[in-house]
This record gives sequence, structure tokens and C-alpha cells, in this order.
Amino acid sequence: MNSNAKLKIKTTSILIFCYLTLPVFGQNQQNSLGVNLQKSIAFLPPENKMEGNVFGFEIIYKINTLNKNLEWAKILHVQSVDVILNYKNMQDLKIKGIPNKFGDSYAGLAGLNISLLQYKSVQLQFAPALGIGYSGKTFFTDGNELIGSHINFFSSAALSIETRLNKNTKLSTGITALHYSNAAIRVPNLGTNAGYLSIGIIKNLNTTAVLNTINNDKEKPQAFKKYNLELSANFGKRGVYKAKGSLFKTGFYGGFNYKINRVFGLGTGFDAVYYHTVYNPDKINEPYQSNASSFDRWRLGYSLGPTIWLGNFGIEAKYGFYIYYNNPQNNKTYMTTGLKYRLSKHFDVQAKMYVHKVEADHVGFGLSYYPFSR
Repeated sequence: MNSNAKLKIKTTSILIFCYLTLPVFGQNQQNSLGVNLQKSIAFLPPENKMEGNVFGFEIIYKINTLNKNLEWAKILHVQSVDVILNYKNMQDLKIKGIPNKFGDSYAGLAGLNISLLQYKSVQLQFAPALGIGYSGKTFFTDGNELIGSHINFFSSAALSIETRLNKNTKLSTGITALHYSNAAIRVPNLGTNAGYLSIGIIKNLNTTAVLNTINNDKEKPQAFKKYNLELSANFGKRGVYKAKGSLFKTGFYGGFNYKINRVFGLGTGFDAVYYHTVYNPDKINEPYQSNASSFDRWRLGYSLGPTIWLGNFGIEAKYGFYIYYNNPQNNKTYMTTGLKYRLSKHFDVQAKMYVHKVEADHVGFGLSYYPFSR
């Protein structure tokens, strides 16, 4: 039995399972279930020389936010918080004409479904998502020069048109961009970037639920702190090139944050990274870190950028300029992206990724401390 036949059997089984279990899920008064079939249409960048067809599907459990009093959901026009199971059959994919370098991928993601436009029964939706998953073949198992580890971080962004067919069912068509890599925990780590066409069905799990209504009850706005100072520290590692070792780093940040409202904020400050192992050109295979290589223990930069707060959960991105960085590539700029979760008014737990151009440096895990707010 060929891989396409196996995929059709798996997809049919999932569809049957989803619709048989609708009565069980239907006890929830506001949620829905979606199934998308997907086919690849493009691979980027071209220098990766990926070719072939990738087929897959997504099962999406949509937790409705329209009837909940969530300020961030109203401001961002969030229709639902999505829990996604993602499968891709990559048996037909080749690198530089060489087959059998990719294994199937399986991932779980969490995302938002945001309404951009609506006209009668048709809506234009944008759906970003983040998650973690498993990839079947790597550089260390099958010589796949793009994937360094089985466990990878997944991110996707979908643009879709949802058309209501009846009270409880929608047709969804769109395009999705999907990236996965391991954030340089194991190297090589170029990862994969692909675009997909998708078509699917979204089924309302309750026949009496009122759809597309927002709770507009007037409530007195609660006060929030507009300004704060932030001090943070994190610890992480980058993989050794084509080996199983680790190059450890410690990151520090000190800065100032301003919140425009409960959702949008701006932050600016200084990033410092300490190298536990510095670059030595005489031992290039051991300490080489590509765009992250440093001749010295420290690098220092200044960065600024936005933060989006979804309740206690924060997503931030900053663009930075180096004040000091002694590196062979003469890099002058960098980026950081991060996820935060608020533990208290003084502490957040964080995961922060450092990036040069489009290449991941490393991910650090740590804490943020806010000594002053007003």
C-alpha cells in the first residue's frame, strides 16, 4: 500500500471519529470542531532545494470567546481559542533530489482565530498558532540536513474564508504557512518552511448556541499599571554543529515597559548575553555558532518592540542593535521573541529566543522581575 493510500485511510478514519463523537462534545454550549485537509504548494527558501508533495490534515477544537467577557478577545476580535492537532505525510518530499530524508510530523498547537472582515455569512479569518511536535527523521538519524532533532517547535499562520452553510456548519478554505525547527537546541537547524492550501468543515457542537454575538454589557473599566521596570535572567543552550554537545549561554535584560491598554504594550531596554564557551577558530567544529559566534564572553545590545497580553499570557518581539559584539560575521543587529506567563504582580516566568537575521541563536528559560510599577 503506497503512502497516499495510507494517508487517505488515516484521514477518513479521523473524519468518521470526529463526527461520531460530536454528541459527546456537544455538551459544551459554545464550542466547535473543525477538520482541514491540506496540500503543500510551496517550500521556502529556494536554497533548501525541497521538492515533492506533502499531504496532511488538522483537527481543530475551537473554544468560543464571543460570549465570554474577555477584554483582550474583544479588542483583538478573537472568535475562538484553538487547540490544534497537526499531521503531515512527508514521504514524497526530497532534499536536493534525494528521497527518504523526511519522516512524518505530528504536532499539537494552540492559537487564536481572529476575525478580519465579515459580510453576511462570509468571514475572513486570521489564525496564528504555536506549539511543539515530533519529526520522524533528523540529521543524526537519516542525514536530513534541515532538521537536527525529533522534537521541534512549530508555528503557523493561516488566512481563511469561512462560509456558513447552515446554522451549525461552516465551509473553510484558505492558505497556511507552517514552520518548524528546534530553535538551535540541536544543530543543524534550518528547519522547514512550507505553504499549504486547505479545505475543511467546521461543525458547531451545540444546535441551540447563539453564534457571532458578543457580550456588550457595560462594565466599569478596571485600573491597570501603565509603567513598569523589568529585570530578567534566563539560561539556555545552543547545539554543537553536527554533534551532540551543548554550548551554554546566560541572558540578562533590563528595561522599561509602557502599556497602551490591557492588551498592547511597548518595551525597550538592554540585552546582555554571557557565553560559557567562546569562539576559537583553531577548534572550529567545537565552538562554532554561525551568526552567534563570539570571540568574547559578553555581547551587549539595545532593543525595542511590542508586547501583546492575553490575560496573564504575554507575547513579545523586539528588534535590537548591538552596542558591543565581537563576532566574525560583523553582525550589527538582532531580534528577540518571547513568551511570558504572569505569576504575580512582581514575577513572570519566560521563554526567550535570540535571533540573528532569520537564524535562531538559542532559547533561554528564566524569570522576569518587576521592582516598580505605577
